[in-house]
Amino acid sequence: MSVFGAALTDFHADEDLSTAASFQRPPAAAQSCRVILSQPTDVLGSARAGTLLAEILATAITVIPQRDDELTIATVKYVVEDTERDILGLSWVLTLADRN
Repeated sequence: MSVFGAALTDFHADEDLSTAASFQRPPAAAQSCRVILSQPTDVLGSARAGTLLAEILATAITVIPQRDDELTIATVKYVVEDTERDILGLSWVLTLADRN
């Protein structure tokens, strides 16, 4: 494992930086994982638009994430709108939409 991979694994294991979640591609069973959440805000004129992003380790799930997969955090279920793999292939950034 590279230094970057080890550091990213440590970040995801840190309960102050990450949160427990479950990833699922219905109808398959959910997979437990940890994600790091971020909520960047885009400013469009005087309006703000927020997006919820979740970073998940590529090794934490057994499939390549895609649109319409589900991520549950606590009791909130999100649907994956978009995915992007990081340049080193260590993690995926999932763009989420609230399904509730």
